[in-house]
Amino acid sequence: MSDIALQIERLAAGSVAASANVIFDSVVFSAGNISYNSLTGVITFNEAGRYVINWWVATQSSPSPSGVVFSLSSSQGDFLEGNSPVKTGEVAGIGIIEVVAAPVTASLVNTSSSTVIFPTTVPLKAALVVVEDDVPSIGPTGATGTTGATGDVGATGATGATGVTGDIGATGATGATGATGDIGATGATGATGVTGDIGATGATGATGATGDVGATGATGAAGVAGDIGATGIAGATGAAGSTGDTGATGTTGATGPAITSDSMSTANTTSAVIAVVLGGTDVPLPDNQNLNTFTVDGTDTEFTVPTTGEYLVSYAVSTTAALLVSSRVLQNGTPIAASIVTPLIAADSLSTSFIVPLTAGDTLTLQLFGLLGAATLLGGASTYMTVVRLI
Repeated sequence: MSDIALQIERLAAGSVAASANVIFDSVVFSAGNISYNSLTGVITFNEAGRYVINWWVATQSSPSPSGVVFSLSSSQGDFLEGNSPVKTGEVAGIGIIEVVAAPVTASLVNTSSSTVIFPTTVPLKAALVVVEDDVPSIGPTGATGTTGATGDVGATGATGATGVTGDIGATGATGATGATGDIGATGATGATGVTGDIGATGATGATGATGDVGATGATGAAGVAGDIGATGIAGATGAAGSTGDTGATGTTGATGPAITSDSMSTANTTSAVIAVVLGGTDVPLPDNQNLNTFTVDGTDTEFTVPTTGEYLVSYAVSTTAALLVSSRVLQNGTPIAASIVTPLIAADSLSTSFIVPLTAGDTLTLQLFGLLGAATLLGGASTYMTVVRLI
């Protein structure tokens, strides 16, 4: 056996583009006639033989509609796909390559349709191990040799020492029952026994004859008055009375709230891809704009308030995949505390409403933050922001 083995790992975060090699930045172990190029991600087998290759890749996100796929590809035509989760997670694979004529090169390739982003929350992003499956050949079993001649009987050995006394044997079977003995003399009279329990009560006797009727008793006192009877059926409705005089005019009510035209609504109806960074990325809202007295900048992300007052702000952001991302609204570049939505688990929809005082000239911006990766909007009317002045 040539003792060929290789173990490589990736520690750095980042991403790998579609059809690109995974770059392992750390060689943990290398022995025998095999080499690895950490700039290209290419492994070179310099000796023919059978090799077992085991790998895995941890992933955080990818916009690929067909899932995340990594495959081992060699220069002699081997193409071994790893298992692919429905969304993201870990992709693992194992396979065997038979190197017929060295040298042969191989690499782990992102065969998804889009870039795959490595996670930032785990220390080890990917690993790959190569060991040689080199079993030496064994020749056929030789023919059985002839039996040798029987040797002479040896001399009788000396008498051995007396052995240890054995355990006591099991108890023998019980002997037959002996003959019945003679009847003994009559014993003395025993003491008087304890008085027995009282016997059960006897059956009830027959019923006696009925006695004579007694004398009539005195008249009893008058009984308590009974409850009032139920109300009788209502009589027929009387004729309608004449119409009364018109009452005096009531006082005028308080003045109602003023109707305001200071409002806006806007949306993003496309399946736009937002490249989110940890510090925050603005979400453009170029569609279905009904701005009234509001104005918007050229990027469709910053909306200017026309009038000082109390405003009701509502927004929603929906993505095609559940992500651990947060959302908020900025007032003049500063996050509004009441607008921040931070889910505890990955979610595909973020929304809230809040009231905030605004001054004429203030700007409002919708943002995604807290994630280093891509967020694809769901499209339709699922991503929007509305602002209405209340007073």
